[in-house]
Amino acid sequence: MAASGADAVSAWLLQTTSADEAAVRSASSALEEASKHPGFLGHVLSVAAVPGSPAALPAALYFKNVAVVKWRGAGSKGHVQLPGGREEQEAVRVQLVEVLLRCTPGKILTVLTEAFSAVVRTELASPSGWPQLLPGLKAALQSSDLIRAVDSASAAPGPSDPAAAFSTVTVLTVLRAVTKPYRYFLDPSKEKEPVPPVLETITSDLLLPLMPLMHHLITAQAQLSSPQAPSPHDEALLLILKTLHLSVQSHMPAAIRKNLDAIVPELLLLLSHCPATLAAAAAAAAAAAQEGMEGGGGSAEGGAVVWEVRLKASKRALQICQALASRHQKLANKHFPAMVDSIMGIVCNSLWTNKPSSAARRVAAVAFNAISQVLDSAPGWKVVAPNFAHLLESAIFPVLCLRPHDLELWDEDEEEYVLRNLPTDLDDLDEIDSYDPRQCAAHLLALIATSKGSPAKGKPGAAAAPSKSTSPAAGRRRQRRPAATKDTDAAAATVVLPFLSRFAVPADAAVPLDGMFAPGEGGRLAPADAASAAVVHYFGVLQAYAAMKEYFERQPSQLEQLLPVRVLSLFAQRHVSAVLLASATWLLGELSAALPESLHAPVYGATMKAMAAGDVDGQSWAVVRTAASHAVSYFIQNDVEPSDWLAFLQAIVAATRAAEESEAVRALDLLESVAVEGGEGVHVHLPAIIDAVANDTCAALPPQDQPWSQRVWALFSALASLVESWADDELPGGEDEEEVEEGEEREGREGAGTEERNRRAVEVAASVARVLRVAWLNEPVDPSLLKTQPSVAPASEQGEDKEPPPTSWFDASLLLSFVLKAAANVPSSSSSSVPAATTAAATTAAAATTAAATAGAAAADAVVLVGQWQVVPLLDKWVELIAEWTAWEEDEDEAVFQTIDSLLLLNSRTPLPDFISKAPPPPPLPPVPPRSILEGIACFVSSALSDGSPAATWRASRHSHMLLNAAAVALNGGPVAAALAGRFAEASLTRLSSSPSLSTIRYIAKPLLLSLFSSLLASPASVFPLLLSPAPAAPAGGKEAGEGEGEKGEEGRRGVDAGVVVRCVESLLALHAEPGLVLESELKLTVLALTCLVQQSAAAAAQTGASLPAVVLAAAMAAMLRLKAVKEEASSMEGSEEGEMGDDDDEEEEEEEDEEEEIDLDGDLDDAELEAALMRRYAEAATMIGSMEEEEADVEDEYGIELELGLTGLQDEQAAVRACLQQHWAALGPQVVTLKPSLSSNFAEAFPPAKPFLL
Repeated sequence: MAASGADAVSAWLLQTTSADEAAVRSASSALEEASKHPGFLGHVLSVAAVPGSPAALPAALYFKNVAVVKWRGAGSKGHVQLPGGREEQEAVRVQLVEVLLRCTPGKILTVLTEAFSAVVRTELASPSGWPQLLPGLKAALQSSDLIRAVDSASAAPGPSDPAAAFSTVTVLTVLRAVTKPYRYFLDPSKEKEPVPPVLETITSDLLLPLMPLMHHLITAQAQLSSPQAPSPHDEALLLILKTLHLSVQSHMPAAIRKNLDAIVPELLLLLSHCPATLAAAAAAAAAAAQEGMEGGGGSAEGGAVVWEVRLKASKRALQICQALASRHQKLANKHFPAMVDSIMGIVCNSLWTNKPSSAARRVAAVAFNAISQVLDSAPGWKVVAPNFAHLLESAIFPVLCLRPHDLELWDEDEEEYVLRNLPTDLDDLDEIDSYDPRQCAAHLLALIATSKGSPAKGKPGAAAAPSKSTSPAAGRRRQRRPAATKDTDAAAATVVLPFLSRFAVPADAAVPLDGMFAPGEGGRLAPADAASAAVVHYFGVLQAYAAMKEYFERQPSQLEQLLPVRVLSLFAQRHVSAVLLASATWLLGELSAALPESLHAPVYGATMKAMAAGDVDGQSWAVVRTAASHAVSYFIQNDVEPSDWLAFLQAIVAATRAAEESEAVRALDLLESVAVEGGEGVHVHLPAIIDAVANDTCAALPPQDQPWSQRVWALFSALASLVESWADDELPGGEDEEEVEEGEEREGREGAGTEERNRRAVEVAASVARVLRVAWLNEPVDPSLLKTQPSVAPASEQGEDKEPPPTSWFDASLLLSFVLKAAANVPSSSSSSVPAATTAAATTAAAATTAAATAGAAAADAVVLVGQWQVVPLLDKWVELIAEWTAWEEDEDEAVFQTIDSLLLLNSRTPLPDFISKAPPPPPLPPVPPRSILEGIACFVSSALSDGSPAATWRASRHSHMLLNAAAVALNGGPVAAALAGRFAEASLTRLSSSPSLSTIRYIAKPLLLSLFSSLLASPASVFPLLLSPAPAAPAGGKEAGEGEGEKGEEGRRGVDAGVVVRCVESLLALHAEPGLVLESELKLTVLALTCLVQQSAAAAAQTGASLPAVVLAAAMAAMLRLKAVKEEASSMEGSEEGEMGDDDDEEEEEEEDEEEEIDLDGDLDDAELEAALMRRYAEAATMIGSMEEEEADVEDEYGIELELGLTGLQDEQAAVRACLQQHWAALGPQVVTLKPSLSSNFAEAFPPAKPFLL
């Protein structure tokens, strides 16, 4: 590096912030070149360490970016790729710590800490570790300012010690970064992971000595009751609590375990100040807002910031209590009474302002979550249960009631209102927003409702006395909270429902939302009058009913009396409040799984009323309609069906035509879900619904030169879902194997039923084809369908050849596939009767003649439809785009392959014009023929083979077999097959050869190989020359079998380099499960292709002397042995299936019982047994997740499907191998025996007819 060192680096870094792009490029190039020299990162850190330097922040950011990339990519051994090697790595990490400890709190410290987090995670996990780090931090901590102040015996921490070497806040920031990697288990696949030694050292040598400082900082907060500016004391306390929380979030270090009885009281002392802190924070926020409106100074704003920091400290203390209750319950049991008293002081005395701050909301939410964790255990239930009524009245219900900031969200952010106030899965703590007070309070209420009632009566906070029948053994057992076994035992029946019954249904009177709250005592907003108060409170009642969903699912009879009186009556009111109607509609959806059948009709009627509700007096009711859409989705999922499907579907279609685009999109999403999950009730009405949506889509489509709106995208998607749902049951080939078997038993599946089904498909396909023509061919739209102006281009532009707009190719391909399949299955419009015959032969001949005539008539009808629907122009547009497909990271290619299937089916029955080739255009255009349909498909499939995702590669491989089979049978045979085979083989071989190792293509090696083999058998003359290429350089570890063959000789001769093919075959044969060669069709194709390759390569080998034919022959023989074993295994399994079928039900029942026994953790398990069971399950899940690669998950659906070999399947593989051995064993046998000594004897034993050739 240049001698200028840090000065040059500083100048370059400063230059990167310039507005001059050329200067930025020049500086970036200089930095990139300098980074190749040792010591560069040291210079960057030196620049970042200069206080006040304008280049300090750019240097910190540059170092962070480099450190994150290099240290995170260092691997398990921790070797970072730096120019100076290991020495520079150690020097940089030491310098980084020195720079960090000298930083003052601010932006640079934050950025460098992020870099340090990446460095420390790698360094501590490396074998050599970082032994100097923790002793250095301990020394820095002991000499920091606040520690020195405490050691000087001051009553409370005073100002920072100017003589101190370091800032305590800075050192604690570094300590928190060191502890952060241990917040989770390092190896979750272990059933019981010991506490990491580094974490033990951190807690014993660094964290535990900070407890005196934490005590002083907590007591100081009570003394400094009116702070005016942020203080390092509050920041230091927050950092200590963060580090403590990270230490116990998963593990329990020995030092904390021994001192937990001293630590918990300190946390509770801090929590005892929290109610006052919440009140002071609210007052400071109000003062800051008032000061900002008056244009005053920032003193009030500074005080608000201080209270926010203190609230964060309280939140962190609550999170520590929550971790103790959930992860370390055995140690925390005795602290539950005091813990619950302190936390209830927060949730029952929280002062809610008009718009609480984010920190205040989080404190309240975490407090509710902490109580939930305590309650969800038997010891905790004994503490919390006596307080159920007090919690509900003083803490939970006030949070559930309507607040002024809810109405602000109603007007300003509909989506946020729904997320906060109309959530789902309130009974699952993992699914709710853990920082939303209302959702956390509702989750606590859900636990209370399903818990057994209070074990003892007493004043709030009194714990229940232990039962006299409790045995010592039972005392050692850890149990979950007692769930109610009877309706009368549940707290919902004894506490919750009686409390909620105090609040009557609001009267039928107009209560405007904008006047619901008015300033009250202390300036806080309160309900303006009695009617407003009734709405505010009943909003909380509806929220509470939703939280009790699990209870109602256990006691559905309760809803028969409760819903008509307390919920459905709201829908009968003329002046019902919009917020109540939205909550009531959402509640119906939440309770749909427990709805008695007698309530289905009134519930649907109420929901349809909400869905059709319009805005009132300028007030938006969009949230009501959103809630109705969500409720209907839950109805369909839980098999709550309407009495009149047609009226129900018509209401949804009407909602899709809403003027507001967002509401129309939401209704279209609902229509999709109803079509997919609605069943037979929806199915019979789908053709009419499809026609209506198709008309709306045509009317909404813009000209081709304009982008699509969200409404058009949603219409297109909904149309595709409707068509796909209908086609799955109607069109042949839409069912899976089990559905086909069931369908054969249904009435109308044969004869006239099939013909009628195809006729309906033609009617639906006509509507779909019209949409595609409007979208792609710019066909004019019938003006009667347009609600406003026609959405077509001017007449002068309609004839221009324009690119179609960027549609959703998944949806567009699904629609096109349906049109093609409908045309392929079109029924005949003519029929003929079979004349009477006196002989069976005459009857057979007459039937054959009639069948041929009917098929010809159907083909004629298909030709007419292909012309009417303009199928060929649509295919031209479609092929034009898929030929250049690059979006392999998406899933849309699946629909493209489905369309190819339908296209091949149609072309096999009704040959399409220009399918194989097109004539060149007339002069003066160049005589270059346009791309044909088949050429476009071949481009797409070969691109998927060479560049596609694993799933797309599998699909492309299967379609390459189909296309090659079709070419061999119907598509002009040889020339077309040769062209397709050459393209597919080149794509497959290129990807196989370009991969650095087989492990990198583990899940795509088989489909690529099988596609190559099909291509080789389809056209050996086209594919074999592709295997004639110079051999790649041998790897450093030596040559594998078949590798390095075919090197260019001195005279420039070229040998056969198919070593990659052989290595793939050997590797896949070594796998006795997917993704190896395990299916009969795969092995047969492999044997035939390898024997063909031996025959083709023998002549070349005779000239070059290469040994590749022997390697290929050995692989063919090994594949043949595997094929024989697979066949024998299949035969034996078929023979034993009948005897095993009778035992399947018993085995399934035993497995279910074992599974239920395994997951039943609510029984009487002691601490060790329960923890072992939980950790074993977590370890198994982590191991499974860790071993599952994304590629495998994408292609697992392709496993176990036999190939369609076509004419290739008719060949005799044994005869092919015998012929190959007879012709080539004399020349190649010795080499095969050298490569595989036991192969020939094993083959002769398995195939005795081949034994004479092996002698």
